[in-house]
Amino acid sequence: MKNFILIILISALSISCSAEKEQTTELVATSSKMTHRDITKSDMADTVTTQPNDGKTSFEQMKLCGFESGIVTYKITGFSGGQQILHFKDWGFKNIINQQRIINQSQIQERIIVLEDYTYEINAAANRYIRKESTYIKDFKEIFEEVGDNDKADSLLMLSSGATYLGREEIMGKSCCKWDNPASHSINWKWKGIIMKSEMTLPIGKMIYEVTDIQLDVAVPDLLFEVPNVNWIDK
Repeated sequence: MKNFILIILISALSISCSAEKEQTTELVATSSKMTHRDITKSDMADTVTTQPNDGKTSFEQMKLCGFESGIVTYKITGFSGGQQILHFKDWGFKNIINQQRIINQSQIQERIIVLEDYTYEINAAANRYIRKESTYIKDFKEIFEEVGDNDKADSLLMLSSGATYLGREEIMGKSCCKWDNPASHSINWKWKGIIMKSEMTLPIGKMIYEVTDIQLDVAVPDLLFEVPNVNWIDK
């Protein structure tokens, strides 16, 4: 369940797509690493603009997301119902989810902060504070520094996770890339780095996250991403 929540968030932050480019990148998996080469005519091109890599890896250069900041609200349906609100800034390198769900008539409130170094999972009611290394962002940065292009880096990271590109579908008027990720038992629809919809299938049923409201390039205060001073359990 936790892995799925993080996919939704950083979600913010995977790959975006467009059919507007004449050239894009064909991504080839080898036994030891992922490589790329240019081909013509594909709908897996990213609309996120990229600056040349000059040795610096600023947030604006890497751009996990196509927008500097945003507030995205999701409804949760399926075997669990509720709402999730994602706040992000710094092109997706700072993220926080606030989520309320009901499972078996029990209400669950969780907060998850995803920063460059660590992910913090907070359930105050259960007195559970878990800290994990943010490998997703580190992996993205490592790939970006090699290829110098954010859409190539995002695509390589998606493919290295075992995801399969399923084409394009429209969600809320946005042309989204559809990805099947067997590792998380989920299918995700992404637009400019933002997950617009996600379906996860588990033995107990299906859970669906879908955007109901989206605000982009809006003010998101830094205080939202402040990490509480508690005793963290490292995992």
